[in-house]
Amino acid sequence: MSGRKKPMRKAILIFMIFLVCLPVFSQDVVSKALMGHEPIYFLFALPNDQVKLQLSFKYDLLYSLKAGLYLGYTQLMFWDLYNFSSPFEEILFCPEVFWEFRSGYNFLNDIVFTYVDFLRFSFYSHRSNGQDNTNSRGIETGYIQGQFGIGSESWRLGLGLKYHLWTWRKEESNLDYLDYLGPLEAKLFLYSKDNGEKQEELYIKAGLLGSQKTDLYVNFLEAGIMSRVLLSRFRPYLQFYYGYGESLLFYNHQSINDFMELPFRMRVGVILE
Repeated sequence: MSGRKKPMRKAILIFMIFLVCLPVFSQDVVSKALMGHEPIYFLFALPNDQVKLQLSFKYDLLYSLKAGLYLGYTQLMFWDLYNFSSPFEEILFCPEVFWEFRSGYNFLNDIVFTYVDFLRFSFYSHRSNGQDNTNSRGIETGYIQGQFGIGSESWRLGLGLKYHLWTWRKEESNLDYLDYLGPLEAKLFLYSKDNGEKQEELYIKAGLLGSQKTDLYVNFLEAGIMSRVLLSRFRPYLQFYYGYGESLLFYNHQSINDFMELPFRMRVGVILE
């Protein structure tokens, strides 16, 4: 499917240009400009289910100016570890370009907004699984996102909102992708703090405003519980997922665990902070 491969080639080209350009910067600048983006985790599943891994980073393209222009890359993997050959059933490739204004780190002399964590605008966000024929899935969108919160020195309560403003392109096999996830994603979180460092954390994320194709009040629910830091920068992490869209290949199938006959998926592992 040559039409599908062209955007993927563009994403790979952007990523390769990024890697080639790295050496022109000093090692110190590169180490500071390259940072975590979405959560990085490794989660084991119940028997007869898949291990779930996510890697993610962003690179500040104009680091010295603090202009907030980033290149981001996230890779989400579903691994059939318990099968004989342990294949990866699906790998999602998610490069994006976005502008971010972060409270305490910005071009306005690091100004701090009490109730705003960050504001983000992505004019190009790609998501595909790199497969061919009937298993090919892909979508390119633009979105706006923000995270807000209140708290004290010992705790913080917050709300994150992400809305897909437009769609650049959809693969023929997933034209109704956003109908199953919903164009609006909302995340409510609460965590404790000790000397500015996160300790215990609880969150719930939901996909909203989808079509009537799903039989749920919301399109999906993801919930997570994280403890304080153990083993250097790692924290134990328990994740639940209910509804549609956990993977791109089976975005229109509701997540279940056949082995335990559960209407949701549950995984446990570690998250890197």
